[in-house]
Amino acid sequence: MLSAAQSYLARGLSPIRLGPKSKKPLGKHDANAITADNAARLIDHGGYNLGLRLGPDHGGLVDFDLDWPEARRLGGLLLDRFARFGREGARGSHYLLRGSDAVASKKFDMPELKGVEGLPDEHAVCVLEVRASGHTMAPPSIHPSGEAVTWERDSALLEDTAKGIYQRAGLLAFLSVVARFYPAQGSRDDFCMALAGALLAAGLSPDEADRCVVRVAEVAGDEEAGKRRKAGQTAAKVEADEAATGIPRVVEMLGLPEAVGKRFRLWLGIAPREDGRTRVVLSENRLHETQDAAEAAMLSAGLPIYQQMGRLVRAVRLDEPEGEDGGAIVRQEGALVVRDVQPHSLRDLMTRVANFVKVVETKEGTEDKPVGPPVSMALAYIQRVREGGGRLPVLRGIVECPTLRPDGTILSEDGYDRATGLILDTGGATFDPVPGEPTRADAMSALDKLKWVLAGFPFVDDASRSVALSAMLTAVCRRSLRTAPMHGFTAPTRGTGKSLLTDSVAMMAMGRPATVLNQTSDGDGEEERKRLMSILMQGDPVVVIDNIDRPMSGARMCSILTQETWQDRLLGGNDQGHVSTRTLWLANGNNLEFREDMSRRAILCTMDAGMENPEERPFDVDLKVEVPRRRGALVPAALTVLRAFVVAGRPGLDRLTPFGSFEDWSDLVRGALVWCGEADPCDTRAEVAAVDSVREELSSLIEAWEDLIGVGVVVTAGELVRRAGEEAATRPGGDGLMLALDAACPRGASPKTVGWYLKKVKGRVIRGRRIVAVGREDNMLAYRLEVVGG
Repeated sequence: MLSAAQSYLARGLSPIRLGPKSKKPLGKHDANAITADNAARLIDHGGYNLGLRLGPDHGGLVDFDLDWPEARRLGGLLLDRFARFGREGARGSHYLLRGSDAVASKKFDMPELKGVEGLPDEHAVCVLEVRASGHTMAPPSIHPSGEAVTWERDSALLEDTAKGIYQRAGLLAFLSVVARFYPAQGSRDDFCMALAGALLAAGLSPDEADRCVVRVAEVAGDEEAGKRRKAGQTAAKVEADEAATGIPRVVEMLGLPEAVGKRFRLWLGIAPREDGRTRVVLSENRLHETQDAAEAAMLSAGLPIYQQMGRLVRAVRLDEPEGEDGGAIVRQEGALVVRDVQPHSLRDLMTRVANFVKVVETKEGTEDKPVGPPVSMALAYIQRVREGGGRLPVLRGIVECPTLRPDGTILSEDGYDRATGLILDTGGATFDPVPGEPTRADAMSALDKLKWVLAGFPFVDDASRSVALSAMLTAVCRRSLRTAPMHGFTAPTRGTGKSLLTDSVAMMAMGRPATVLNQTSDGDGEEERKRLMSILMQGDPVVVIDNIDRPMSGARMCSILTQETWQDRLLGGNDQGHVSTRTLWLANGNNLEFREDMSRRAILCTMDAGMENPEERPFDVDLKVEVPRRRGALVPAALTVLRAFVVAGRPGLDRLTPFGSFEDWSDLVRGALVWCGEADPCDTRAEVAAVDSVREELSSLIEAWEDLIGVGVVVTAGELVRRAGEEAATRPGGDGLMLALDAACPRGASPKTVGWYLKKVKGRVIRGRRIVAVGREDNMLAYRLEVVGG
C-alpha cells in the first residue's frame, strides 16, 4: 500500500487514506491526504485502503464509474485506451483519465425506468457516472465486499476534453441500456436498423455505428451479432431521402417508456435542426457552388480533415493491432496513421457542420426542405481535391512527439501546425520542455540521457554507437528532413539485440514498437511496390524492415531514400499517386548486406556480443517498459541536442565529408553528433561498401580483366567471354576471368548475360579503375578498362 501511494505521488496524483475495507476516509479529506512526508506514518499499518482525489485541483483526474454490468462489458468499445481497474465481481468498472479542461461530475441515470422490470439489483437506474470531484477507491484496496481492487491496465493517464468525456459517457450509457433490453429473436434485424439510424444521427460514421451495433449484439447474447451491420443500409436510405428509423423506433422495440427517447437524445447529443450549422443550398445543376459552401463550412468548423498530394485524408489512431498483406506489414495497437476519407464518411462530416436544404415551392412561397448531401457530391469533392482544387489545410505528416521544425524551432503543441503542415498527436503523453537557447554543455548532458538507452548493447566501435544515436535523433525530426539514410543494424549472431534497439528508437518517438515490414520474396517486384506504397500512404513515422536474410537492394527503395516524394500507381487502380517519403527506415539482420546503389544510401551499426548465445545476456533494465515510460524526458533530450547545434550556428559542417543526397540529415543530425564529440556515423559507410557483394564481384572482374586483357584494350562482351574460356582451358590457374564472369552472371557467362552486366556496371569506379563503353567501326558495342584520371 505504501509503495502504491508513493507511485501515485510520483505520477503527480493525490492519494488519500481510506478506512479499512471502506470507500470513505476516516474523517475529513485533508486530514487523510497522503504526502511524501507523511505516507509511511499514515498507511504503513492498520490495513487501510487507498483512494485518489479527483478534480481540477488534483491533476484533473476523472473517473468513469460503470455501474451496470452492460456498461462494464461495453467499456472497452469507447474507453479502451484509458487506465482501468476493478475487482473480481466487477471487472472493468473504473476507467481513469485526465480532463484537459473543466469537467463536472455527472450521473447518467434514467429515472424514467423506475418500476420497469429487468433492472439491475444494484444501481437500478444509474447506468454510469463521470466523477470529477471527491475521490475514488484505488488499487490495491480491498472492496467492502472483501474483493481485491486491482489494476487491469495501469497505463499513462491520457487526456480528453470535457466535451469528449461526456460524449463517450452518453454513448456508453445509451448502448448499455440498449444491450440490457435488447429485443428477442424475430425482430433483431429491424431493431439494429433503427439502432444504426440513431447512431448515425448522433454523428457516428457508418463504420463506427456498425462497430457499436455488433458489440451491443454480442453483449446481449445475439448468436448472429456479426450479421447486424445495418449502418450502410440506413445511410443509403438517408441519402435517397427515404424515411429511416431511429430513436423513436429503438425505444418502441425495447419496450421502454416513450419519455426515454428524450433522455437518449440528450445523452447522444442529438440536437434539433436549429443547431447553428451553416445553411447550404443543395443544387444539382450548380454543384460547384454547393461544394464551395460545404467546403467553407468545413473550414469554418475546423474539421480535422486535410488534403495531401491529391488525397483527402484524416489522422486515425488504431484501436487494435493491424496486419496487412498476410502479416507482411504489422502495426501496433494505438498506431497513428493517415487514412483516406471515404465518400460516406465525408458526407457524414459535411452534415455535422452544414445544414443541407433544398428550396421548394409552396403555396405561401418557398421553404427549406432538409436533405442529405448525395454520395455523388462527396465523390465530386474528393475529385476536386485530387485535381488540386481544394482549400482544406495541407497535411505534410503526422508526429507523436514534439519535433524540430525546419527553421529550428520546437513544435510541442498538440494539433495541426500551419507552419509545417504537421499534426502533432501525443496521445495524452506529456514531455519535458526543451530549453529555448541550450548550450553545448546542455547538449552533452542531454546526449548522456540517450546513451543510457544504449548502455547494454555490444557496439563494435564508437561509429556504430553513433549510428544508434543518429537513429534516435532522426526519429524526432525526420518530418523536417527532406531525406535521411537508411539506418542498418547488424550482428553476426541472433539475439544480439538488433530488434530491441530498433524497437527502442521507435518507442522513444511513438511510445510503441515501429511498424514492421517483412522483406519481400520478389525483390523489387510488384509485391514490394504494393507494400512500400501502403506504408508511405499511411504516413508511418518509423518503419523497421525486420530479420533481413537477403542482401538489401532495389530501385524503389533507393528512390524513396533519396527523393522527397515518390510517385507510383495507387493501390487498387491505375491512377498515379504522389506520397511523401519522410519516413525513418531502419533495417536489421544478421550479417546485413547492402547491394549496389543501396550501399550508398545506408549507415551501419554493428554489434557483436562475442558469445555463442547472446540472447542469454541480462540487461540492467527492461527497455520495452522503461523507454516508453521515460520518453517524456528522452524526446526533449534528443531535441535539446539538435536545438543546441542550431543555436550555435551549426559549427564544423565544413570539416565533414559531403554525404550526397542526404545533406539535410548531414547538416543537422550528423553535424550535431560530431559537434558533441561523438564519432561520425558516416565512418560506417566504408563497412557498408566492404560487404557489398556487387562491388566485390565488379572488383574481382576488374582485377582479372586487367591481368588478362589489360588496360585500354577494346573488347566486346562476346570476345571477353571467349578470351576467358580460352585462358581457362589452356593455362593452369588461368580461370580467374572466367570465375569472375560466372560470379557476376549467376545464370551463366554468355555474350548476352555478360553484355547486360557490363551495361549495368559501366562507369562505376573501383580501386581507381572503371569499365567504359566505346563504339567500334563495325558498330559493335564494346568496352575497355581504363584508369580513372590516367
